[in-house]
Amino acid sequence: FERNPDNDVLIVGISGALSPEISFGETVLCREVTNETGQTVSCDADMTARLEKLFAGFQTTFHRGRGVTTNRVICSTAEKRRLYETCGGLTVD
Repeated sequence: FERNPDNDVLIVGISGALSPEISFGETVLCREVTNETGQTVSCDADMTARLEKLFAGFQTTFHRGRGVTTNRVICSTAEKRRLYETCGGLTVD
């Protein structure tokens, strides 16, 4: 944190796409994360805006939206579709 006076923490990981618009290897910036019961946590808006500006300068596709977190592995297409439709998430972790 000595090199980070704003005390920002960035969590990076691999998640599964829920949205049919997301292709393998593309980046998703989550503005919020929700679980299946509807509890939602908003991500830091300033940090997200800085990341969006940074990614806009790269020649890569990235998406902005909601992430979904679950306590189990989501494997089936039907389950992914259900989470996409009920939770509105672009990815699942």
